[in-house]
Amino acid sequence: MLTKLERIAFYLVVFFVPLQARVVWFEWTRPLNQWTSAYLYSTDILLGAVFFLWLARKVERGFRILNNEYRIINNSGPKDSSFIVHHSSFILVTFLVIAALSIFQARIGGLAWYQLLKLTEFAGFYFYLKANLGRVFSFRGVLVAIVASGFVQAVIGIVQYLKQGSMGLYALGESPLVVHGQGVAVFIADGARYIRAYG
Repeated sequence: MLTKLERIAFYLVVFFVPLQARVVWFEWTRPLNQWTSAYLYSTDILLGAVFFLWLARKVERGFRILNNEYRIINNSGPKDSSFIVHHSSFILVTFLVIAALSIFQARIGGLAWYQLLKLTEFAGFYFYLKANLGRVFSFRGVLVAIVASGFVQAVIGIVQYLKQGSMGLYALGESPLVVHGQGVAVFIADGARYIRAYG
């Protein structure tokens, strides 16, 4: 059951990657600047669920081993090599350590800690992918989730272009789009302005 929930949460992470649904956590500069603000994205919540379910599965497996079921688990699938240190893992951990040390030279300390947290989150995702490919998710499944997400994005982009405005999906991170809006990407054809598809 845990593995099934983990699989669903993982594929939802992949599917929702293109979405920009987020809430502002903190602003270090005013007015709002996206590069000096902290955000909570919908994918952060989903990824947190994946990590939690992964940990719960590991704990459950540990209890089963303690209950003298090690032989059954050990023979039921490939050996768990998630804690073996590989060259790429060492390089990534070294990079994280160097990034952490650079915090002491940052002008905005809170922002530096937030960015380190984001780096650590995606490093954790790397280790998750490395440990669970073929166990929880498949490469084919990832491709299906990416194609499905791309299809949804394409439909949204086409509707935005035909409507020449946003669809009102602001909760999912859609930008407010109007032809003469400031910062809205447009192209000009035959003297008329057209919004490009945003998705």
